[in-house]
Amino acid sequence: MTFRDRLRWDASRFFQTLTYFDVIPFWRNLRQLFAEPIQNPNLKNPPMKTVFLAISHNFGQQIIRYFSEQGYQVRVPVTDARKARMALGNDVDVREIYGDQGEDLRTELMQGVTAVVFCGELPGIAEDNADFCGSVDLTAVINAFNLELSPLQEKVLFDFSQPALEIEEIWGAVDDVVMGGVSASSLRLVENKAIFSGVVSTENNGGFASVRTRNFEPPLDLSDYPGIQLRIKGDGKRYKFILRDESRWDGIAYSYSFDAIANEWLTVQIPFGEFIPVFRAKSLSDANPLNTRQIQAMQLMHSKFEYDRQLNPTFEPGAFSLEIGSISAYNSHGKPQLILVAAEAATAEEIVKTSGLVYTIFNVAESVEGGQPLDEKIGKLCLQALETPQAANKTVVVTATTNRDDIFTA
Repeated sequence: MTFRDRLRWDASRFFQTLTYFDVIPFWRNLRQLFAEPIQNPNLKNPPMKTVFLAISHNFGQQIIRYFSEQGYQVRVPVTDARKARMALGNDVDVREIYGDQGEDLRTELMQGVTAVVFCGELPGIAEDNADFCGSVDLTAVINAFNLELSPLQEKVLFDFSQPALEIEEIWGAVDDVVMGGVSASSLRLVENKAIFSGVVSTENNGGFASVRTRNFEPPLDLSDYPGIQLRIKGDGKRYKFILRDESRWDGIAYSYSFDAIANEWLTVQIPFGEFIPVFRAKSLSDANPLNTRQIQAMQLMHSKFEYDRQLNPTFEPGAFSLEIGSISAYNSHGKPQLILVAAEAATAEEIVKTSGLVYTIFNVAESVEGGQPLDEKIGKLCLQALETPQAANKTVVVTATTNRDDIFTA
């Protein structure tokens, strides 16, 4: 068969693509009835994140509420577990403490903790102490946390040298056949690596070939990591790596373009903040940032187009081949591990800054009208800080006019 013979659109491949990715409702319903969800064991999410929250007053209850709503397990030291559960609810992990807690913090209270929020004295709440709160020393908390803290490891998502499942159960082709084109590609295992290869044709208004994962069940939570790492060996062409945070087949995607040097193994690190939100290769200026807590699918693409009708500068029709050793979320301690909420507490701030932990300090400078603390604002800021690398090692003065949207970018 000559290349010219292949220019006829292949309806069977179009149908195979739609059925593989459950785009057709009838086939999707059949799969849900008779098939188990596809899940690579390497993609299992870690346990729920645990935040140790030290409070001495009712203010901290707002922070507990915000963290619980976002899927965090909150652990609180208390003197009366019964009263604490009545006030905080049964979803909060309350731990009774007695006397000097340095040793107990290390062996019990801090086990499995991923971050600490320490609330000191704040304006407007001196008369508002909760009668179940346990008093813990900031230095003891930091020492115990440092002893129990496990370094964040690289999270291998796909190790193609040791695949856990057959590759065709996870990855399938999404070529320009879906829009009438004739390009064709595949991802296959060859000698301890995956090879994304095929032929891209611009006939029939086509011009791209790609492979994409089925939706992950459950979605991946990569919020502890700053980005994706690819181990690749290329052919001198330009490729795209794409993430999706929604389960829709044809929705918003987040794309990053990279050049693959011919015949040379490279490590490509892609910070999540550098992914471009797109819809069918058109960039979206008003799209939300990539939600790294619910990665639904991944995709590799070789395309004639870059973004917004701009052409791929190295594109040539014809054969291509990209070797992939692994896909990982690379490690970093870029996000804060320790948050101090206090009012002009110079000694506490110095303890935090010399702790060796990645920190954020909120210096609460004033109360809102009526003498009430900035409880709602601080609760949201603490949650934002733990999810934001830009909050690392920053001290923020919080007032009633503090803007949560740009507080860590100023």
